[in-house]
Parts: sequence; structure tokens; C-alpha cells
Amino acid sequence: GVTLGDALIHTRAIGTLRLGEDATPDVDSVFRIASMTKSFTAATILSLRDDGRLGLDDPVARHVPDLVGLRGPTADSPTITVRHLLTMSAGLPTDDPWGDRQQGLDLDRFAELLRAGPTFAWTPGMRFEYSNLGYGILGRVIANVAGREYRDVVRERLLEPLGMSATTFERGD
Repeated sequence: GVTLGDALIHTRAIGTLRLGEDATPDVDSVFRIASMTKSFTAATILSLRDDGRLGLDDPVARHVPDLVGLRGPTADSPTITVRHLLTMSAGLPTDDPWGDRQQGLDLDRFAELLRAGPTFAWTPGMRFEYSNLGYGILGRVIANVAGREYRDVVRERLLEPLGMSATTFERGD
């Protein structure tokens, strides 16, 4: 789509709506955006930082008490910070497609998973490694800092102000 000011002035769709079908997408087609939600998570974290509600160098356990006992892989490992999670440098191992399989995990079971302590592939701050779990933890940071459900905070802080009324967390919505 091409916009001019607030108006959508041109649209074009190519390809197929679903693999194996001949249906061409249009402006009302719904697509799963998957890991692109990480951008929404990061932007929401930054908006909370801008409001003075958290700092990027805060220990993540300050905002997610389930991680209070978490220790890194070495005796001198730094404490995991919000910044480590944002930049995927917390030392957590790559976990694809773990994230897709865990999307329906309820909050109590996620808390149990966090209290059990995630494993490490690297010392925090030493190396980049893609982590769905890290962004799941950031979702918990958002919910705890804002005192509301992650989805509601993202919707109120980003989607609604940007007029993204067709962007939802569940296909049925």
C-alpha cells in the first residue's frame, strides 16, 4: 500500500494468500506476523523507559520476581538486564521453534518455567543469540511494570495511537 497523508491511495497484492491456493491477498487479508511482534515488545519497553517506569540497565529480576534466583553460567556472570533481553545478548540459547509451541502457555506455567531457571549458551553480554524466551520475559516485564496484561499495554501504547485497528493478537479478533 502507498499512503499520502492519512489516505491510502494505491494498493496492489501479488502472490497467494495461502500456500497451495489461488486466492490473491487484498487489503483486508489477515497474515500471521509471528516474530515481528518483537518490534512491538521492544517499542513498548522503550515507551515505558521514556515514561521513567524502568531502565534498560535494570536487572530483569527487579521487574520479574520469578527470576530473582537466576544465576549466570559462571561465578562472575553479569546480572541479566532488560537491555540484554532487548538485544538478545542475555546468553539464552536459540530456542526456535520453541516460541511457537509455547505461545499458549498460561502465565502460571510460564512463571514455573522462569523459577526453574533457563539454561545458558553464553555468559550474558558476550554474544548475540536469537531468543524467543528472552522476548517472552520482556512481555512479563511489560505486564508487571504497567500492571496490566501485555496485549492491552501494547494495544494502548502502540496499536491504537497508530491507527492499527486491524492488527490483533488473535486471528479471531
